[in-house]
Amino acid sequence: MTTSGQLLSTSSNVSRRGFLTFLGIGAATASLTCTPPANAAAAGTANFRAVITSIPGLKHYYPLDSASKARDVVGGLDGTAHGSVAFGTHARFDGKSYIEIPDHDDFSVVTRGALTIVAFNTIDDWRGAGGSEYVHWMGKGSAGSHEWVFRHYVKGGTGEASSRQYRTSFYHFNTSGGLGAGSYFQDPDAAGTERMVTGMADTSTISMWKNAQQRDSDPMSGYSIKPGNGRAPVRLGTRDMSTGFLVGRLRRVAFFDRKLTQAELKRIYDARNLPESGSTSTAPVAPVAPVGPATPSTSGALVVRSSTGATYPLKGFNVSRTADSLVAYTKAGSSTGTNQYGTEVVVRDGRVVSVSRSKPGIRVPSGSIVLSGHGKARTWLDANAKVGASLAVPRP
Repeated sequence: MTTSGQLLSTSSNVSRRGFLTFLGIGAATASLTCTPPANAAAAGTANFRAVITSIPGLKHYYPLDSASKARDVVGGLDGTAHGSVAFGTHARFDGKSYIEIPDHDDFSVVTRGALTIVAFNTIDDWRGAGGSEYVHWMGKGSAGSHEWVFRHYVKGGTGEASSRQYRTSFYHFNTSGGLGAGSYFQDPDAAGTERMVTGMADTSTISMWKNAQQRDSDPMSGYSIKPGNGRAPVRLGTRDMSTGFLVGRLRRVAFFDRKLTQAELKRIYDARNLPESGSTSTAPVAPVAPVGPATPSTSGALVVRSSTGATYPLKGFNVSRTADSLVAYTKAGSSTGTNQYGTEVVVRDGRVVSVSRSKPGIRVPSGSIVLSGHGKARTWLDANAKVGASLAVPRP
């Protein structure tokens, strides 16, 4: 457990009392297998909503997709979009838009005894908008009614931002404001990388989770935090319009009135690629050959295919890796020449033999292919290309 973290609940640049020790748990936490729950799959109705609603304590759930928009599909406490919130597979925020959800006791730690908030969060621009040191991208708090908030630090920002680049935090305050108890993770996630961010709190502790792995936990008592029941609404995309706005995306935001277990969080994370609702029953996937002829997608593009049938388009061979792209490197002895913001896997005879995450380019071993992914492609590799996994890779 790190030393408890404290920051002002307002936008004032006040230093934290105490130094938070970075745990150094890197991007390897994203390598969990995407496996639907056995009971849902057996019924032929495996979908994300079936998974998340099967977990006890769910009070409010916002898919934030084009079908539901800001609607609460579980608790009926619908939100209202302000500004140009674009709904598709996510709600996309442009740095001046937000969603407001009415105040309710379910959103307060003190009224329910515990609170778990799960959100799939993508930061498209770490500079955000309207914040000089940090951006509050989701929270519940206003003058005299402060409770909790998620924030990220501004790329190139003022104050402590220079030492907290890529830090994402979860804080709880006294209702009067001032310093708050906080937990965080600080990974060099490239813009466009989706993370499952979870904040968890009861009246004595606060903790921060990333991709179903606990990254930090801190006592409320360290700075005499006594959670109260404020009057502020919950806002997505900002907290109070005066402490910055998100330039990025949110989807599948859920509120539970209890602390979830790691196993429960992993069930949610493992289901992240399932459709929101509806049946996903499919015919068995035929085995695919290991490295072989190029496999075309419906559009004719080359794709890499996992043994489960999951595919990702291949940008090309021995070319520069760009945002969200997947590239195959085949020249033995040469370096991929990539930066540290990605995942690279070595494939030999159709199987993954090694994985390198968040490191500069690696050399291509003889008789092997290196697949290098950034952003969405990195997420796909983390889910489908663990050591020992089978991959069908096109030949150049």
